[in-house]
Amino acid sequence: MPQDFDHFVITRFAVRWRAEDPPPDEAWLRYRIGLFEAVCLPSVASQVGAQFTWLLLLDEGCRAPWLEAELAELGADGVFEVVWLTDVFWSSIDRVVTERATAPHVITTRLDSDDAIARDYLGRVQATFDGQDRLYVNFQRGFQFERDGALYSYLHPANAFLSFIERRTENTPVRTVFSSTAHPDAAKYGDVLQVSAPPCWIIVVHGANLLNEVHPVAWRLRPEALGDRFEVALPLAPVTGRDLVASRIRTLRHQAVRVFTRWRIGKQILLNLAQGDRVQAQRTDGSG
Repeated sequence: MPQDFDHFVITRFAVRWRAEDPPPDEAWLRYRIGLFEAVCLPSVASQVGAQFTWLLLLDEGCRAPWLEAELAELGADGVFEVVWLTDVFWSSIDRVVTERATAPHVITTRLDSDDAIARDYLGRVQATFDGQDRLYVNFQRGFQFERDGALYSYLHPANAFLSFIERRTENTPVRTVFSSTAHPDAAKYGDVLQVSAPPCWIIVVHGANLLNEVHPVAWRLRPEALGDRFEVALPLAPVTGRDLVASRIRTLRHQAVRVFTRWRIGKQILLNLAQGDRVQAQRTDGSG
């Protein structure tokens, strides 16, 4: 029986963003392979209740015998398909997915090679499917793992673990989840379905991942919080009750500061509007 949709998980393992960019070097690739094997790969390989195709994208300039051998060993069970790109990522991604899609609808999910998803994550994404077109799906709750082994709760309404549902049209390239080049801007390109669910993803902060830092409104958790929902190899550090309380206090303080700041900004906007109305009224009275 034909499936209503094709679901592609897209991982940009080592791609070029601009034509003038050099491909990643061997040291970076070996470092990334280690993270991928410990975090991303087992989390995807352990998915339950979902059929999908996992595309691992690499630039042709990275191709080397040692790397091909590593990828062949890691993907020996067919969990992912390696796609070698001869052009920059943005010029390639639509074509790569379009060539493989045959169902009436396409779901694409972005996943970085150093991050992880819960065992039921892709199944939860597919459960939101109802024949929509140009719908982003975002699971707000997840975890963040720090370099010191600390685990934090994280609520993010515009996170990178984004999926996109679209209707496929013959002879027209699919748009993919990367039609929004920056995931926080997804709402500019389609409706966003915010899904409330148990934590569904893990952001891993490491030495080469400078864009991610502990979120100011995240709070520390015990290692047991991961439970059995994630298949990952992370060196989680123990935490004392005092550390947990201190983390909650910091979180509440940051939240209070944010609320107060927004209140002050809102108050100033209202005052400015009121002042403008008074000036306009005075001008109107004077002209009469």
